[in-house]
Amino acid sequence: MEISRKEFGRRLRVLRAAAGIPSLEELGLKVGMSMSTLSGYEKGKTWPPIPKLQLLAAFYGIPLADLLSSDGDSPMRVWSNPELLVPAA
Repeated sequence: MEISRKEFGRRLRVLRAAAGIPSLEELGLKVGMSMSTLSGYEKGKTWPPIPKLQLLAAFYGIPLADLLSSDGDSPMRVWSNPELLVPAA
């Protein structure tokens, strides 16, 4: 089962917050993407192309498959809980 764009965007917002990155502007500077592009992803309006998905997964230190998984047993359920998330160094 595919993950929805809305759920994917929620995951990105949670990961950004848990990593202590307060703004899309700051994230954009770190990953080389525009604030408007990142906003579209986080709002669930657009899907990132595969290279951007890979970049975001690598930035947050999580497997791409887990970022996109709709499986209830995915480790993403841990990463979606800010109290349990340990951001990538």
